[in-house]
Amino acid sequence: MLVALICDCVGDTNHPRVRHVHRHKPTPSPTPSPTPTAPTGTSPFVLDLEAVASGSPVVLSRPADGVIALNIIYGGSVACQAQIKTTAFASESGSVKVDILTDCGNPTSEHLPIWKTPIQPNTILPVCLYVPPLPTATQYSGRLIIQAPGLVPLTKAISVVQPAVQQGTLILDHTTFSQTVSSPFCPRKGGCKVGAKVVSSVVLREKTNSVALYGISVRLEEVSGSPDAGLDLKKNIEFRLDDNRTVIHLDSYPTQGDGAVLTIKAGGQAAVGITLKGLRPGDYSAILRFSATNSVSDDAQKLQINVHVRASVWWAVILLIIALVISFISTKVLTNQIRRAKLLQNIRALEPEWLASFRPIAPVVWVSAVLHQSQMLSKRYWLTSPNVLEANVNSLKNTLSVLDTAHQLRQQLKTELDSLLFKAAVIALDEVISRIETSPLTDSALQSINADLGAFNDWLNRDKFASAFWKDLQPRVESLLSEMGDVKIGHNARDMTFIRSLKDSLQSTLRNAPQDRATVEKAYRKYAQLQILWDQRRFDDLGALFNAARVDIEAFFKVADKNIWRRIEDERASLAIRLPSADTEDGLEAYRVLRFAVETEDPLIKNSYLFRYKVTYQWTFNWKPSSKGLPKRLWHGVVLGVRTCLGIVDREASKYPLNSCSIGPSIVRYFQRPGEVNVSVKLHYLESPLQITTTEDRVTQRRDAQTLRIHASSDFGILNILFGTEFISWFIAAITAVASGLAMFYYKETSWGTYQDYLTLALWGIGLDQGKNFLQALQAFSPQAPDPTTGTH
Repeated sequence: MLVALICDCVGDTNHPRVRHVHRHKPTPSPTPSPTPTAPTGTSPFVLDLEAVASGSPVVLSRPADGVIALNIIYGGSVACQAQIKTTAFASESGSVKVDILTDCGNPTSEHLPIWKTPIQPNTILPVCLYVPPLPTATQYSGRLIIQAPGLVPLTKAISVVQPAVQQGTLILDHTTFSQTVSSPFCPRKGGCKVGAKVVSSVVLREKTNSVALYGISVRLEEVSGSPDAGLDLKKNIEFRLDDNRTVIHLDSYPTQGDGAVLTIKAGGQAAVGITLKGLRPGDYSAILRFSATNSVSDDAQKLQINVHVRASVWWAVILLIIALVISFISTKVLTNQIRRAKLLQNIRALEPEWLASFRPIAPVVWVSAVLHQSQMLSKRYWLTSPNVLEANVNSLKNTLSVLDTAHQLRQQLKTELDSLLFKAAVIALDEVISRIETSPLTDSALQSINADLGAFNDWLNRDKFASAFWKDLQPRVESLLSEMGDVKIGHNARDMTFIRSLKDSLQSTLRNAPQDRATVEKAYRKYAQLQILWDQRRFDDLGALFNAARVDIEAFFKVADKNIWRRIEDERASLAIRLPSADTEDGLEAYRVLRFAVETEDPLIKNSYLFRYKVTYQWTFNWKPSSKGLPKRLWHGVVLGVRTCLGIVDREASKYPLNSCSIGPSIVRYFQRPGEVNVSVKLHYLESPLQITTTEDRVTQRRDAQTLRIHASSDFGILNILFGTEFISWFIAAITAVASGLAMFYYKETSWGTYQDYLTLALWGIGLDQGKNFLQALQAFSPQAPDPTTGTH
């Protein structure tokens, strides 16, 4: 039965009369005939309520969908803008918000606390109120206010109660949920701060399967354990239907669209998915209580959650690796600084000043290259095995010992002998030193070379000099006389007589070995004259050479040298620069000793003393660094700019001279960095320079090989710098630390990821690596341990 309350004010405005109009349903009535405008103080609005009114104020039962339909009758004579609003509906247990639907035919239309709408005279305006589910069964009272400009507002008190429903008992299929999970290392969405995610489900039903349950909700009843971040119902817990796609909000009362979701029919059940998200490492213990508006309380409505969250295992592995790297670096950088200082002292001690007095022969340049490379590697000491560096430096000691002996002999021979005999001694001494290779000397090779150098001590002994010098000279005299035979030299009888006298004197000396210094010196002068005359027998200026030979030996040598130099100038087309060739497929490398030489096919020039010992060779190496990629060029530009701003001179390109001199047709040198090298040389004698380059076709030089390409040194690669045993031992320590650390600290704990856990695991990795270093130190310093300084470069 529908009752309509019509407020009609007659006479005294303070005593309105209420009349009842009986209707079956709120259908719009035809527009009534025009009525007079309400007098001042009388509201022209009439409220028609589609509900059973009982008492005052009006008490209504909340429908199942929560929508209450109203009709407002406007009896005014002028169109106006009406404003309809509601107040909060309150009770002793709290309050609920009642909104106005903008479209009664669409329950999902917009909800408004205040609705403004135009209204025409003598019309009916349908209005619908939405009342959310009521938390309790008590009565909730509020007011509906209708007003328009210049008109008396209509205020009506309305009360709403929850309709009486049958009580039931909500229960769960299980009351405990436990799980241990690991946080994702780096989730695809949301970055690396999303946290762990735990998915479970629970089935809700009525205990007797005979009562429908309404208004299902959940609350976080108790949190007995959680990390510092805590556990929040809205932030960390998400509920879904059994299709796992529709999210439902059980933490609050349902909106209009959630009514069916949160209802369990009689005899039915609902599977609710529970997702715990954003969980930081730690132990979580909490109780969720599910409830319904028509359910009595029961312990079977509680769900005990026990979740243990560990940080990703990859963080533990990375932490252990970082700890091992820190331990390794600290050991190499800090502990080995003492050994590095000793190494640099040894390098400085192995660079004597007298080493610069030697011509740039192969062993001298090799010593400089090894020492400089060791200094460069010592700058990367945290990656370099000190044993390898010490072995490289110590491998030079035998070579330096031989060079020192040769240097001392050279100084003593220069003091004891005249210039002519000293030149002969230098030639003999160089022949011995040339046997030293660009590699560490073995003990047997060292003894052999020292024995040959020891023979020069007899040259310093006046009593033994004659026999020692003749022992070296006799084979050459015999070879020359045998080569000459009966060939006549000279343009006249006087010259031939002079040659015969030289040959007779040398043959007499061969029959009777000289016993004193004067005799052997005289024999050497005659041999030198005869050898030069024989070599230059076909020269045009042979007469001037004979004349000088009869006057003075020094004048004779000058004329002979001028003849050879003119021949070099005439035969310059036959001169070529021989570039070093690669011994391996990898090509030439930086810090490798390379030999450059001026060669000729003319044997007279090749074997002359002038070409070998008197001409100055000015070498020019046009070096171009290897092209770098864009990142390296940018980085080099930044570093160069910073160094320039700080006033630091860039000495990178001037660490070694690109121009070098040599006395003799060959030079040995090395390059520090990769690049391309073009070589040219000038021959200087008597202020007459002679230019030779690699840009022409030579006998030993092809056009496709004019540029010498230098590759980066393989000794600077990380696998070569890092000594093999150190790398293997560190790798074994890393595997052991990861395996044992995860077993003892990570998987043993149900929750891992606190700062204390990270610190404990890091200390474990550092301690294990230091324990390995301690055992290696004990082995290295034990009496049975091999000498760590032995090795080869």
